[in-house]
Amino acid sequence: MPAHLYSDNGTTFQGADRELRQNLTQLRRVSDLLNNLTTEGTSRHFIPPAAPNFGGIWELGVKSLKHHLRRCIGAYTLTFEEFTTTLTRIEACLNSRPIGPHSDEPDDFSYLTPGRFLIGPPLTNPPEPSIELVPENRLTRWQIVQRITEMFWRRWNVEYLHSLQQRYKWQDSCNNLQIGSIVLIKHDALPPSKWQLGRIIKTYVAKDGLIRTVRIKKATSEYDRPISEVCPLPLSSMGAAEWPDNHK
Repeated sequence: MPAHLYSDNGTTFQGADRELRQNLTQLRRVSDLLNNLTTEGTSRHFIPPAAPNFGGIWELGVKSLKHHLRRCIGAYTLTFEEFTTTLTRIEACLNSRPIGPHSDEPDDFSYLTPGRFLIGPPLTNPPEPSIELVPENRLTRWQIVQRITEMFWRRWNVEYLHSLQQRYKWQDSCNNLQIGSIVLIKHDALPPSKWQLGRIIKTYVAKDGLIRTVRIKKATSEYDRPISEVCPLPLSSMGAAEWPDNHK
């Protein structure tokens, strides 16, 4: 099927579209890319100016970022460099989120993220000790940046997992939580940009015929979890009617 790329009318996106069109002649010199463009095709769609509601799910992500960022920075006064560093660390958190499985292999727990499409390899953060309980008057300037990032991660992570669970209802769980599906597992103590994933190897059907519990396999262990503690990945839980090219 043809590829569709949706974005708002920002000047950066408009400029990228112009540059891609200007470089199309060079891109066509790559035989594999030329064959793909010829057989599949690709098109770019811009939403109307001053109409962020047409952006749907990506605009919700922008709204969520602004909402939590304001509350996490609070009364802190950051320099330009500190604010840039904070946004960069938060950007890594957002772009580390799993959006789909990397493969269907039973023992493969890797996943696709927005970061993979931006830089190729997965985004990683060096492990850092939590400073959540350090008194505020003892924080260095760098630790303030760390605390803001950690606070943002705690709040945004919960909201993101909750939004994934809202994508399916109890009566539809049998369609989204199937054996072999890779799912996100809720875990309150994970540091920023870290996610816990597992693959469903068994489902338990209740008397009403609905799945209420699943057995999860991780790299080194297996255990049971209620479906309220697991979340299907966006690409596996999104129905056909939710895709942008079905939105008229």
